[in-house]
Amino acid sequence: MPVQGYRQLRGAMSDQPSIIRFDEYDRPSTELLGGKVAGLVEMTRSGLHVPPGFAVTTAAHSRLLQDPGMRGALERAGSFAADGATSEHVARGLREAVAATAEAESLCRRIEAEYTVLGERLGLQDPPVAVRSSGQVEDSAEASFAGQFDTYLWVSGATSVVDHVLRVWAGSLASHALSYREHRSLGSGFSPMCVAVQLMVEARTAGVMFTLNPLTGDRSQVVIEGSWGLGEAVVRGDVNPDRWSVSKVTGTVTSQELGDKAHEYRFDTLSGGVAALPVDEARRTEACLDADEIADLVTLGKQIEGLRGAPQDIEWAIDGAGRLLLLQVRPETVWAGRVRDSLKAVTKENDAVSSVISQFIGSGGVR
Repeated sequence: MPVQGYRQLRGAMSDQPSIIRFDEYDRPSTELLGGKVAGLVEMTRSGLHVPPGFAVTTAAHSRLLQDPGMRGALERAGSFAADGATSEHVARGLREAVAATAEAESLCRRIEAEYTVLGERLGLQDPPVAVRSSGQVEDSAEASFAGQFDTYLWVSGATSVVDHVLRVWAGSLASHALSYREHRSLGSGFSPMCVAVQLMVEARTAGVMFTLNPLTGDRSQVVIEGSWGLGEAVVRGDVNPDRWSVSKVTGTVTSQELGDKAHEYRFDTLSGGVAALPVDEARRTEACLDADEIADLVTLGKQIEGLRGAPQDIEWAIDGAGRLLLLQVRPETVWAGRVRDSLKAVTKENDAVSSVISQFIGSGGVR
């Protein structure tokens, strides 16, 4: 990104907070928090069950990028990641840049302190968290950026959390993420990135839910996909999930398909991180949700759609105690995109007709 592009980040963000807590912030703007965190803050304030966490804002990223040394380190790390360099090599370069930059050093200490407070509020030492991107145009009605930015699961310890926040920022500068922006006509430049740090849910089962049928666009249906363990198995598409279609009007399950859920993502004590582990034979084709849980999900989906005024794409989890938790919410993009394309086509056609009429009148065609 050209130097002048970074200069444009100054000014507007100068008085904005660097860190906010999901449950203590009342202005969920996508400019400051990105699409993902803005949605989580909105849902938290609406009283829904969102795992607690905090966000390192776009303002913090913007201020960091004003230092040439830190900016260069993030750019190099983004290039290294794209070239398949080891994560430790990337992390070492970022840590060296932080040590040489007063702004970065101060911010990193604040992130460590906020993570410690999160643990104290939960009564946990070094709680496991997910560290996720939350871009300004990510999870919007125009684009989801699914798979374009980095997500790290079961990160534990203050130093590790800081490392992974920096890696998310570096990943936002990777070539594939910038190419996606340009391909989706979202601009060829860079925009600052917010990073979410959110308590991990030790999910018994998890998945996604659409408040319309994603295949047909039918808004009278809710479609739920789920599998055992963390939702990564469903999001990544590497298992055949269970799938239900449910009528919004009657709550009746109109179709059910039980997948062969051969593995599940969960914390692995041997590796010290999240791993895809085999599901025992008895559970592979057993439904991962019961009737009450399906009904609760449909109620949640209708509530969120009502709050946001449009069909939604929702990530959810149910923990070992049976609590339903909301992990992510974003506008549905496939059918929303088709509606926008149709409106553009109609507008273009109307403009063409207006042009012909104007030419006809101008040539004296109307007497």
